[in-house]
Amino acid sequence: MVPYQSRAALKNLRAGVAKMEAKLTVADKVYREFRAGRPIKRDRLLKPFEALGEGVRMRDRLQEMMAKAGLPVTDCRVALVFQLRAQDMPQVRVIREGAEIEIYEAMLGPMIPGKDARLGAVTVGFLFAIRDRESTDPERAGRRWAHPLLTSPDALSLLKGALDSQEGKALMQ
Repeated sequence: MVPYQSRAALKNLRAGVAKMEAKLTVADKVYREFRAGRPIKRDRLLKPFEALGEGVRMRDRLQEMMAKAGLPVTDCRVALVFQLRAQDMPQVRVIREGAEIEIYEAMLGPMIPGKDARLGAVTVGFLFAIRDRESTDPERAGRRWAHPLLTSPDALSLLKGALDSQEGKALMQ
């Protein structure tokens, strides 16, 4: 933000902010508040249980913000994107209440033959979606975005692919 040079500049700045605020819908304000904070600076390789726990916390926080704003909590979704093996496509699983155990089982992967171990998933990131019923702009009516946990170029391209995939586009359906 550019510092103001005079009282008139500060007044104009505040008027512009007020004008922008007036154009935002309630869902836009929830989106902006949820996204506020520090950007990701480094990789966070989480174990399946930790990643699922963080996804549940983010889902609950987003639903709480939606309810506080007077919006239906069914108008938001959080999905976990993970990969079991490097050659596999990433899996996108919506974190719904009561389905956490199924997601955790999928993240553990199949048993390794001859061993008492399972493959562990690598969590790439999270996908979010908010439906804006007030917006007339089709792009803002179904807002989707990604939150990466791994910042390597390969992981970011996997997350972008998951966001553009059929599962990513169907988050709000």
